[in-house]
Amino acid sequence: MSTSLLPVIQSELNRYGLSIILILGIIGNSFIIILFTKCRQNSCSMYFFWASIINTLYLIFAILPTLYSITYGDLNSRSFIYCKLRFYLANTLSQSARYVIILACVDRFILTTTNIRFQILIQPTNVRYLIFIIFLFWHIFQIHTLFSTTINNGRCNQFDLYYILHNI
Repeated sequence: MSTSLLPVIQSELNRYGLSIILILGIIGNSFIIILFTKCRQNSCSMYFFWASIINTLYLIFAILPTLYSITYGDLNSRSFIYCKLRFYLANTLSQSARYVIILACVDRFILTTTNIRFQILIQPTNVRYLIFIIFLFWHIFQIHTLFSTTINNGRCNQFDLYYILHNI
């Protein structure tokens, strides 16, 4: 196989593979949002509801620009603000969704315990606060990506020390 053919194969796999992931992801998350909208009294359903909203936003802010850049060129290398915001939102949304799912697992564990003090945490009013705290925490914790991401030689990425620390 020729080495000049490999970038074409990679581009086509990205184009069609990411398109399928984007479409199925948005459809699946939409079904989850519709399903868990009616069950808002259950704390675990609230976690899955918010996780699917955050995952839908992640698909829109992470995969959709990648598909756009395959066909029309990379927006990251043209806009300094967009370059920074894309990295920031992708990191923030992905981490927030993961930790909301972890909270759902902890919620189910707390439900099985006999300790009443822990079961106060799984009340629906407390769940809203926990989700807000997780979302706020990751927005604050990922602020360093706004400072570390820059455009260098036509590429939007993290360079030097930030690149090393972020990829550990």
